[in-house]
Amino acid sequence: MDSLVMRTINRLIASTINTAGAQVIPLLTLYNTDYAPATPLTAARAHTDPQFLRYLAFMMLDVKDRLKVRTTTYNQGGTGYPTYTPDTDLHVVINSLYGRAMDVFMQADTFHNDLTKVGSYETVPFWQGSGTTYAVADRTKIDVTIGNDTVQQSYIVGVMFDEDAAAINNNNMRVTSAYNANGEYYNNFYKVETSCMNDVGENVVVFTLT
Repeated sequence: MDSLVMRTINRLIASTINTAGAQVIPLLTLYNTDYAPATPLTAARAHTDPQFLRYLAFMMLDVKDRLKVRTTTYNQGGTGYPTYTPDTDLHVVINSLYGRAMDVFMQADTFHNDLTKVGSYETVPFWQGSGTTYAVADRTKIDVTIGNDTVQQSYIVGVMFDEDAAAINNNNMRVTSAYNANGEYYNNFYKVETSCMNDVGENVVVFTLT
């Protein structure tokens, strides 16, 4: 079930990146443009920079506000159908490398945490795999095939999506049993029929570094 949930989210991320539109927020590009540091911040070190983490929190809070207004900016409906997502219907999933970094490097020395806290979100240690060393590029990477397109990208920070944008169904959950007469015990087999869906006509925003 956990694997199915992550595959559904990863496919939603890949579908969004594949459009290369306003739904993808290139955080590092925006940060280096807005702040113009003498030495541009790199993707590999972004999670250790407190100023960037504050910028990350600011951008996520700003996007959450944008999603509350009915627009066609953050969906791929293709029909121009406007949608909006209040906080109660919004799911936020952040790679724990950045979620925990915000807690440790930013919130720990902030006197007014309520002003910088992103709000309720879930964390995952990696999107598809950790690699062999938990290298940043590996644990933040997806490699998803959608039709004839393959989406490979590292440094994915997180995703926000409407609750109707992704779902899984667990149908006909059941247990079958077989008696082992020789050992005088039962083998139980747990089964479920599953399906998943992405609705790109709903609001989805992906935050990346590259």
